Amino acid sequence: MKGRVSQIDHVGIYVADMDAAVVFWRDVVGLDVVGPEDVPEHGIRLAHVCVNGVELELIEAPVEKTQLRHMAHRGPGIYHVGLRTDDVAEAMKRLHAAGLRPLDSEPREGEGMRVQFASPDGASQGVMIELVERLRPGPAERER
Repeated sequence: MKGRVSQIDHVGIYVADMDAAVVFWRDVVGLDVVGPEDVPEHGIRLAHVCVNGVELELIEAPVEKTQLRHMAHRGPGIYHVGLRTDDVAEAMKRLHAAGLRPLDSEPREGEGMRVQFASPDGASQGVMIELVERLRPGPAERER
């Protein structure tokens, strides 16, 4: 079925201090960290923590520059779950039909992905979902 979710792509974690977060995940927990890198076109900094094919996406940015502005809790912590699909638009149609409101009017591209966010309100019970169609392998896949 086109647009079917096939796996968890990543978990987005909003951080208040990227440098401290990198030290924690790399030096305390002992995981590989890619980055951080500035993404000036979006006004954010990203780092990717990779472990056994799973990616934690660390995000540092002003809340108003992120979809975090739609969440009840707007501080550090888990921000969204990225779900991998082969067709973001089709997957969003199914989520929308189930009552989730798209936060982006259309899928958008960046960082080797086509993505679209769904509101944390309604059927997802407070969980923001980012649908992800990979245009090239992500950091966790390159780790393997």
